[in-house]
Parts: sequence; structure tokens; C-alpha cells
Amino acid sequence: MGTKEKITSSFLKLGEEEGFDRVSLSMIAEDCGIKKASIFSHFKSRDEIENEALKKCLESLGEKQFEINFRAKDVEELFVGLINSFIDVFTDFPQSALLSYCEQKKTTSEKAFRISEDIDRIISSRLLVTLDYCVQRSWTGWNNTDSLSLLLCPPVRNMLLGFLSEETLINLILHLLKERNAD
Repeated sequence: MGTKEKITSSFLKLGEEEGFDRVSLSMIAEDCGIKKASIFSHFKSRDEIENEALKKCLESLGEKQFEINFRAKDVEELFVGLINSFIDVFTDFPQSALLSYCEQKKTTSEKAFRISEDIDRIISSRLLVTLDYCVQRSWTGWNNTDSLSLLLCPPVRNMLLGFLSEETLINLILHLLKERNAD
């Protein structure tokens, strides 16, 4: 890993650990084992480091595959697999840092808000494909899977951020799907 990549990686790691607003160039330099002045041979400003780091995160996220097990024997197995796929992708660095960045800054930064919306679209689209499969298999009576995928997106994010357990999320999904079948 070159110095430029070490700098962006350090920014992400420190931001995830300490809070992105607290990360200084001095902290980055110390973490990388370089002099602060060396940073300026690669970046003009802290903002440029942030932009490059976010760009790398988004590129990495774009390369990730979300697994949907279309051979699942029931709705629970299907969603457990999808949720595990979300966990695999979003708990690995640098996606974990990207999620943390959005959570920390989405109310104060338009850039973070837009990235957060992109993440929600990724999650919702995977949920939608999975829910449509449940309808095809007659595992649920939900007809409006678009609205259900949007409804489930915040709990998925909360689970990824550690505010909700995987088990609770799966139980919520199963409850919603069974509730609709009872109607």
C-alpha cells in the first residue's frame, strides 16, 4: 500500500474510531508514521483526503456482491442469508467506515446525506428482489413489495450499526410477512 492509500485508509480508520470531525492531519500523520508535511505532497487539504477516501469506499462497495439464496427452503432461510450478506459487506473495512461516516455526518453534510441515500437504495433494492421472490414462491401475501422494502431499510441499517440484533431484525421481517398472510 502506497503512502496516499495509507493516508486515506488512516482517515477512515481514525474517523470510525474517533469520529470523523475529530480527525486531524496530525493524527493521520502519526497513524501513518509520516511527517504532517508529507501529507501535502499527496493531498492539498483534509477535504481532499476525505473526498478521496469516500471515493475509494464507494468504488469498493460497488464491487461487492450481495448474496440472495434462491435455493432457500423457506422465507427465514432466505432472509437470514440476505442479512448475513449485508453484515459481510458492511462490517468489512472500508464499508464499515463509510457507514459510520454517513451515520455521523448525514445531518450536517449534504455529501454524507447523499451517500447515505445511495446505501439505502442498495439495501432496498436487495430487499425488493428478495421480497419479490417471496411473493413468487407464495411465502407472503404482500403485493406492494416496494413499500415493504422501504419500510425494512431503516431496521437493516440499525442492525448494521449495532442498534438492533440480527435475530430481532429477522423476527421483525418474519412477523411482517406472516401478518400480511393473515390478512
